[in-house]
Amino acid sequence: MNFRSCLKLTAISAIALFLLNSCRDRPPTVNVLKDLEYSTYPLQNGRGKLLLDLYLPQIESSQPLPVIIFIHGGGWLENSKESCPGLLLAQRGFAIACVNYRYSTQAIFPAQILDVKKAVRWLRQNAAQYKLDPNRFGALGDSAGGHLSALLGTSAGVSPLEPDNGQISSRIQAVGNFYGPTDLTKIPKAFEEYPTPEVLAKNKDKLWWRLTEAAYKLLGAPVSQRLDLAALANPIAYIDDRDPPF
Repeated sequence: MNFRSCLKLTAISAIALFLLNSCRDRPPTVNVLKDLEYSTYPLQNGRGKLLLDLYLPQIESSQPLPVIIFIHGGGWLENSKESCPGLLLAQRGFAIACVNYRYSTQAIFPAQILDVKKAVRWLRQNAAQYKLDPNRFGALGDSAGGHLSALLGTSAGVSPLEPDNGQISSRIQAVGNFYGPTDLTKIPKAFEEYPTPEVLAKNKDKLWWRLTEAAYKLLGAPVSQRLDLAALANPIAYIDDRDPPF
């Protein structure tokens, strides 16, 4: 088992304390529902689809399933729901929703957190159909996915970070954040300019260039030029006594 897999297994234990009260000796079989459309977004010619995969353990229980919403990493600009450890987690008795969201190359922040919150609302709205417990939702992610998980945990009800339809709550009950940034203004600066191919070519030997590139693309400009947007994206900006366990 590699280090990444060990981290994800550790995360199971962390949020299981809050979401699951029983343990099972034998892993259940898992029903996988691929490419469920939870929302759309505008394109020049039509609309794009936002998709998630749902992993449902087949267990004998009268109780609805606790849900882990897995948000993939990749600097907000690569990877997908296909990297989700859905089968591994579902075999431990959770329902797992592996969520895609728009890359920063498609739309700058706050598109990513708006997409994730739409996924939370869709899952809550369809909880009865899939036998999910709407009161036991946890988010788990690494890197950029850790950032979005943390922001999901602290920013419930923050107007600029909520989708238009506020009838269904986007609040969650537990968070696992693996090395996701919580203050974008503290990200090390490798270069000043927006990361065009030319800028990247002359800066790729510098320390932190990859992280600088990811942050600049998320904000649509260098952090120093978008401090307002960087502050809006910071999970630490919204910490209060209503936040779930982390």
